Amino acid sequence: MNERNRPLPLHDVFDIVERRRRQRARVRAVAGPAAAVGAAGMAGVIVLALQTAPDQVDPAATPPGPSAALISSTPPAVQPAQPASPPPFDPDDLRPGYLSEVASGVSGLAEDADRARIGEQATAIERAWGLEFYPEAKAVAMKALTTGTPLVVDDPSGADALVNGFERAGYTEQDAAELAAAWGTDERTAKIVGVLLAQAD
Repeated sequence: MNERNRPLPLHDVFDIVERRRRQRARVRAVAGPAAAVGAAGMAGVIVLALQTAPDQVDPAATPPGPSAALISSTPPAVQPAQPASPPPFDPDDLRPGYLSEVASGVSGLAEDADRARIGEQATAIERAWGLEFYPEAKAVAMKALTTGTPLVVDDPSGADALVNGFERAGYTEQDAAELAAAWGTDERTAKIVGVLLAQAD
């Protein structure tokens, strides 16, 4: 039997067993506390995670949200811009003979060309717009001349443009009725003359 296969003496075997036992004991002594610390650390992480979970957050610690008064399912109503109130008509112009006075002003024009122009326009207005030649049509032609307002006298659209201008200026049906009553005419004619009068003012 060679030396390599010879069995160890009994006391050598005991020494080897004892050394391995002590080595395992040392490993357990070091690994045990480390494992305990690791477990405690993991437990702390879990507790911290639970404490900061969204459903566990203290409501008092959350930042305040927007006021309920500021939260609305419908946008606030936008108030339409109110047109400025038109200037009132001069009471001196609201007299029964006003249209006749304006129409008669043709005789006071210095230029023959202007007088002829007024006559031509009044004739066209009578035909296209349906106004009486005197005093309504001549009053309209005279007011347009003195205010520098261009007229479409040979088409009803010219009258419609003045009627719409009266309404866009902010005057109402009541205003037209008051003018018509004062001048002894219809409300459409009152609007046509009224807007020219407003431009003159």
